[in-house]
Amino acid sequence: MAENRYEFSDREERDLIDDGIYEVTLDTAEVKSYKTDSSKQYLSLKFIIRPDVEQKFGNRLVFETIFRDKTNPDQFDHRKLQKIILTQKGKDTFQTKFANEDELIQYINGLTMQIHISRKDPDDYHDEPYNEVKYLSYRPSNIKLAELGAKVEAAPKKQEMIDFEADDLPF
Repeated sequence: MAENRYEFSDREERDLIDDGIYEVTLDTAEVKSYKTDSSKQYLSLKFIIRPDVEQKFGNRLVFETIFRDKTNPDQFDHRKLQKIILTQKGKDTFQTKFANEDELIQYINGLTMQIHISRKDPDDYHDEPYNEVKYLSYRPSNIKLAELGAKVEAAPKKQEMIDFEADDLPF
């Protein structure tokens, strides 16, 4: 009789996400400290590839790190955060100022947008190929959030201008 064994590893094996643009939700943004130096902090972003949109890799996670700004070490990289916030520019609740990091993080948690995910080869920091959010690749979402059980619709496209004469009007 063959012996059944359960073997486990401390690493989860997953295929890499294909290079491309994906509809995502910024699920969690939180300040974390370096393991080697707890006095240094970074902003950890966890994106979820939206499962309510017809696209490969729905529900997969992608992580990004935003470091402190070199010219202003009291703030995280302003350019990256501004690009994330600008993906929401059309919303009624768009804000331009945040009193502190907590308010900023509360605002960006849960935002939907598009990001470009790329596949990268091993490097000095990674022993194996990995996925990366391309630098400043954040774009507004083209898809409205779906309500539970509702069909997802694409955002309306801009209307084309139609040439007409005054005689064409019914009034």
